[in-house]
Amino acid sequence: MSGGIAYVHDPSGTFTTLVNHEMVDVEPLTDDDREFVYSVVALHREHTGSPVAARVLDDWILEAAMFRKVMPRDYRRVLDVMTAAEADGLPEEETLGRVMAAAHG
Repeated sequence: MSGGIAYVHDPSGTFTTLVNHEMVDVEPLTDDDREFVYSVVALHREHTGSPVAARVLDDWILEAAMFRKVMPRDYRRVLDVMTAAEADGLPEEETLGRVMAAAHG
């Protein structure tokens, strides 16, 4: 991973044993995440004809519960700073300064 959010289909339930928990959190999907992942899998099926994507979509309620969201802690910190800066109505330059400070710990 290179700093963004990853969504992993983990039907075996073993994925969490393979990640560096010092750097990322592995979470269940939120409602917004499920909507996003569904749309991405649907586009994948549409463009590739993938039988795996079709199977996942055909049993979406069960399959959605098998996805995990991998959130890098540094990325979450930056997103939190951006959200707070937006809520405070900060100008872009000040927001960027806070984001850079958060990105460097």
